[in-house]
Amino acid sequence: MIEEKIKQLVGDAQRIVIIQADNPDADSIGSSLALEHILGDLGKDVYLYCGVDMPAYLRYMSGWDRVLNELPSNFDLSIIVDASTYTLFDQLEKSGHWGWIKNRR
Repeated sequence: MIEEKIKQLVGDAQRIVIIQADNPDADSIGSSLALEHILGDLGKDVYLYCGVDMPAYLRYMSGWDRVLNELPSNFDLSIIVDASTYTLFDQLEKSGHWGWIKNRR
């Protein structure tokens, strides 16, 4: 089952990056922050990534400043939140990291 596979992937990973698309909105940052909290409670090292700077209108949300626009070079698992299509990751494509992310688990 898919739930068991997700449980295994998260259980095996220590360093997890949560990736938002290049058009962040309240849903994506809210999802990222909630997932950061849940994974942190599981003892995981969690990093938040978005390819662009967080827009000013989202900076009212506590935790927005933990979202980095540079992808960590070392992580065990990546989780993409609130993205309907891969075309929303232009910055990862330009940096050459998109292929690297897609080929990891």
